[in-house]
Amino acid sequence: MKIKNALKYGLSLMLYIMSLSGCSCKTNYEYCPVYPLGGEKVGHELEKLNGEEFEATFEWIARINKLRLELEECQNKQMK
Repeated sequence: MKIKNALKYGLSLMLYIMSLSGCSCKTNYEYCPVYPLGGEKVGHELEKLNGEEFEATFEWIARINKLRLELEECQNKQMK
């Protein structure tokens, strides 16, 4: 009997949570965060790295650079 009650409670709780998850919230898409620059010290360290040794790091840096370009594009759209 306890398992049946626990199952009913779990299902009713799940339905309640699912009904709340359908709530819509307004999101502010007008804000574009500013990309943080690494600076001169970071640049000097990156120059010392070997691209063949740290292939995954350079792929990650390329993805970060893509993010920088997208943020700049977002900021340019806001200025128009």
